[in-house]
Amino acid sequence: MRPDDLRTSLLNRMHTVEFTGGDPELLFGAQAEHCIDDLLVQAVQQGLGAEGTTRDHASALFVVGALLLCRTQNPIEAYGWDRWGRDQALGRAMLMAAYETDIEAAPPAVRSLFPPPPDLRTPRWERWITDAGDLVRQTSREDNGAGLSAAVILQLGLSISRSAELEGPLLAGLGHALIRLYPAVPLTGLADEVVRLVRRAMDHARRGTTMSSDTIIQIMETLGIAYQRGIRSDAGLLVEGIDLGRRLLASLSPDHPDSQDAACDLGNLFALLYEETSDPGCLGHALELNRSVLDRMPPEDPAYAGTVYNVLSTVAKSDDAVPDAELDDAVDLGLSTLRRLPLKGLPRADISAIVSHLLRRRHLRGRPGNDLDQAIALARDAVASVPPSDRVPLDSYRAFYRALEAKHRSGKAPGALDEAIDVARHAVRATSSGHFDLGAMLNNRYADAADDARDEADLRAAVAAFQAAASDPATDLRTQVTSAWYAGRNLAVLGDWAAAASALETAIGLLPRLAGRRRPYTEKPGRLLGELSPMVSIAASCAIAAGSPHMALQHVENGRGVLFAETTVLRNGADDLYTKAPELADDLSTLSGQLETATDAESRSVLNATWDRTIAQIRRVPGFEGFLASQTAADLMAQAPKDPVVILIHSIHRSDALIVTTDHLRHVPLTDLTMDSFRRHSSNLFESQEAAQSSSAAERRQAERQLGLELAWIWETITEPVLEAVGFTSTTEKSADTLPRLWWCPTGLLSFLPLHAAGRRPDGPGVADHCISSYTPSLRALRGMPRWKGITDEDLLVVALPRTPGYGDLPMAGHEASQLMAQFPGCALLMGPAATRQRVTGRLTHHSCVHFACHGDYLPQSSDAGGLRLHDGTLTMADVAAVPGATLAFLSACETGRHTLVNPDEGLHLASRFLLAGYPHVVATLWPIADRAAPQVAARFYAELLADVGTVPARALDRAVRSLRATCPDRPSLWAPYIHVGR
Repeated sequence: MRPDDLRTSLLNRMHTVEFTGGDPELLFGAQAEHCIDDLLVQAVQQGLGAEGTTRDHASALFVVGALLLCRTQNPIEAYGWDRWGRDQALGRAMLMAAYETDIEAAPPAVRSLFPPPPDLRTPRWERWITDAGDLVRQTSREDNGAGLSAAVILQLGLSISRSAELEGPLLAGLGHALIRLYPAVPLTGLADEVVRLVRRAMDHARRGTTMSSDTIIQIMETLGIAYQRGIRSDAGLLVEGIDLGRRLLASLSPDHPDSQDAACDLGNLFALLYEETSDPGCLGHALELNRSVLDRMPPEDPAYAGTVYNVLSTVAKSDDAVPDAELDDAVDLGLSTLRRLPLKGLPRADISAIVSHLLRRRHLRGRPGNDLDQAIALARDAVASVPPSDRVPLDSYRAFYRALEAKHRSGKAPGALDEAIDVARHAVRATSSGHFDLGAMLNNRYADAADDARDEADLRAAVAAFQAAASDPATDLRTQVTSAWYAGRNLAVLGDWAAAASALETAIGLLPRLAGRRRPYTEKPGRLLGELSPMVSIAASCAIAAGSPHMALQHVENGRGVLFAETTVLRNGADDLYTKAPELADDLSTLSGQLETATDAESRSVLNATWDRTIAQIRRVPGFEGFLASQTAADLMAQAPKDPVVILIHSIHRSDALIVTTDHLRHVPLTDLTMDSFRRHSSNLFESQEAAQSSSAAERRQAERQLGLELAWIWETITEPVLEAVGFTSTTEKSADTLPRLWWCPTGLLSFLPLHAAGRRPDGPGVADHCISSYTPSLRALRGMPRWKGITDEDLLVVALPRTPGYGDLPMAGHEASQLMAQFPGCALLMGPAATRQRVTGRLTHHSCVHFACHGDYLPQSSDAGGLRLHDGTLTMADVAAVPGATLAFLSACETGRHTLVNPDEGLHLASRFLLAGYPHVVATLWPIADRAAPQVAARFYAELLADVGTVPARALDRAVRSLRATCPDRPSLWAPYIHVGR
């Protein structure tokens, strides 16, 4: 019904009862309640984002307020003290606000029944704000009328107030009222409006507008509830709230009546920032604040149980970081608090649930005792202790089903997982949350069952639950990504390739926010993405199986090399942006540098929010609408070089190659590349690489033979089918000087293979007979790279360490440096003790080319990918900053082009770091190199560059390695590790 019709209906009810003696039930019935709620909801909806609806709001307040007061004229026993008091408070507050706003808007019936007070005057704002706050506190899960009434009053106040001193409290109060209605009341734009109101209220505080401690606490509480209910604008807003709370707490004495509330709300914001950033410092602040409040609070205080819950939940978030003794103290505190609480009530439910969680964590640490049984009993109590008038919180259900699941894992309760799933299903129905947990347990039940006992219905139900979690705005970003990933993975198991590719597209679209430059997390991006490492390959496989190689290309490019993608766009788009929007270009450049160095959660969160706003501004500049956005297949192909780029995809479902050129995308199935064959041959390959370094001549010979066999397997299984499809294996004899270029872009664990060296050696065909190989982490990494213009003495910096403290000597590193000095007499040299981290990083920016001859540190399990060993420490990936005008980096050290095992899809190795820093050509190695061979390769490489300025580094390296291979064809461990990365 329209507002006019609703007001008429309610006025008719009042008239019938008050003037003609009609049945009072007309004021109390369900239909009257629906009319009241609908009228208030429509008034609030009209006021969201608008401030000019005074007469409509006043009319709604007049009608509803009068009807509620009419109710209270009936005998109290007719509907109870609680409801009578509620209607009395709402009716008086609404009529007062309406009369003080617009007495002319009062309907005659209302003025007759409840005439305006004789002392009527301009709005008494403090009373409005106080009354609205009281109404908000009466809002409950079952009764939103009080909150709606408060929202209408405060919206009305904002529309007529002209005082800056009043606007802050009105904004804070309205935000607080609206967040209590979310998500129960269906109001379009409510979440955005809450964020807008909080921002405006905090703007007043930043500008120095005088605000009471109550108002600031209200802002912090609203912000905390918003984040807890899934309204996550950006972590920068949390940081602003924390800053506001810190300033408030510093201004209050410990015995101030608002000091405890301020500390509790500030602690809550720190705990929420921890959930956004994983910064343990935030958790430490939260625990310190909550404990400081608890230490000053007697157990008889009504707020004691809530404060205990805050302490225990903060400890629970710490998980394994909490020492055993601290965990024991938390459990004891929770149990002692439960002994003081009534058997029914939400405080008991909350404490029981969190203690159950702590007991389960203690059980998982292997502690003896009956912790798990006690955890299950407390979780049952958490659900049972909620009064019928309230809804059971998700945390109570979650404690219950997680304890049951742990019991199942212990092997002592065969039916525990089934019961856990039943509880989780009930939780989802009752709270519309908890989908991810339900999906995970259904998935586990399917996976744990014997092959002949698996129920496909479990897998399909898990998919539905994961999809619900991925689309739930209240779900945190990591869980959204993981949910979409699990949904897609399961759909692939079910053979629904198109649906799987679509679900995984959702996850891939969120990856830049999870682990790119904008990430709010303090963890390393490679570690975060490592948890999802098979996802991109499976997504591409599903797209190909669904008949869409173009979608596969999008998945591979948009889901891999997240850091490369951002840096490449920033590097290549900078000049154009400076031309069209120089101020935005400067802002972005500054932010980029700050995000590279910021480590604490609060700084990163503020910078992250500023980054997002800056990108949004850039996308409004004509021609930059897709800046840093996911790219289509057509966009990606336009960035390819004229020679082919081969993207290799390998998953549990299939293996394929995508051959990409500017105007064509070709799909080549690699049917012989199975998971089993890859595991077997890659294991042999790595073992033979290591054995080739043995001190035993017989072992070295056997290793070289085995290495040759594995290079032949790579040729037959992967590279030969690709080269045939490209047309590079024709029988026409090719000269090494005229061989075409080809870029390899392997995904996942295929990144560890020496594709460029594959072949039936020493006498059979191989990749090097048909093309010049280079590697690239992505198509986008090749975009905008400058063409090779040659090298001069002044361009080159040589860094050589024949002796490195703590490492074996590299006598040929000195010889390598001497050769380079002879070839480039005017080059710069940092050798031995002179090659410190400070000196090297300082000189890198003065030379376009750099050559390192030293030890390499390869850390397979680290997202940092090791570094280059200098005299006083390691030159890490983080030390290699952007170098304007860079052209070439030759990394004559062990394993500088080898991917980490953490997440090979991110291209986390030293060669990629130099590529990121702006070096379009990088020479690196896939495994340890022989000290005696390195100078030979380097000397021939530079000789080729000097002989002809038109010789690009990839071709120069090919000739150098070809020369080495000619002298020792049966020693692939010497010549196979060298690779060219880049243009």
